[in-house]
Amino acid sequence: MDAWPCADGLPGTAVGGSGAAFPGDRRAAAGYRCRAGGALLGGRRSVQGDGRQRVAEGDRARVHEPVSGQYLGEEGFGLALAVDTHEAVTLTAAAVPRGPGTWGEFGAGDGTFTRALVDLLGPHSRIYAVDRDARAVAVLKRWAAKEAANVTPVVADFTRPFDLPGLEEPRLDGILLANALHFVPDAAVVLGRLTAWVRPGGRVVLVEYERRAASRWVPYPIPFARLAALTASAGLTSPSITATRPSAFGGMLYVAAADRLADDATKQTSLPAAARIL
Repeated sequence: MDAWPCADGLPGTAVGGSGAAFPGDRRAAAGYRCRAGGALLGGRRSVQGDGRQRVAEGDRARVHEPVSGQYLGEEGFGLALAVDTHEAVTLTAAAVPRGPGTWGEFGAGDGTFTRALVDLLGPHSRIYAVDRDARAVAVLKRWAAKEAANVTPVVADFTRPFDLPGLEEPRLDGILLANALHFVPDAAVVLGRLTAWVRPGGRVVLVEYERRAASRWVPYPIPFARLAALTASAGLTSPSITATRPSAFGGMLYVAAADRLADDATKQTSLPAAARIL
């Protein structure tokens, strides 16, 4: 069959049409539209005309939430959907201060929100993109080598101690966790540890779901009501909700921003009553 490269030369997700797309190959069979990001990994697979992808028995699928790029887990059946960086920019624009700085994204995956940070912060910023999935980071590295020399991809588990190469002091201007913290059972402990990387006055941005019921996609939910206590325990100001939008998987996706307090102020701050919605 005829074939053509995926967008941006990245391993892509074939959506629509009939036939099969093969892992490790940057091509899609005739009749497919090829999209970067959201690719299913491992084994044989086929995509039905409605865009729903069925995976052969024993295969593993990497499924992403559209827009947010959330890693939804490994399943034998899922939706093959492209992740839109433009939507990620729109979603986080009000939360990320403009201008050059040094930022870290933890749980970056293959870089949907990393690309958004590059767009928002500009080429003179430095951005660390951290994820424990070496394959996802490899995709990000290939993109960064061609498009964003200011991005430093790092393979590391952000729930455990790690180093950011070349960072002389543990002081970032901001950090972003996009649909990452709800996979962590001890979110307060991990957020506190990550906040230690941030300078006083620096920004912490969270992309999460407004839901209370746990699921395999969101095992440790962080609803609005939990935000204030979570950020206070990490030494942050009361959070502001800067954006919301419906999720394709049900519920509401939200973006929250908070700033790091000075160390002495952290000791004196009482728990705020609730998150403030802008």
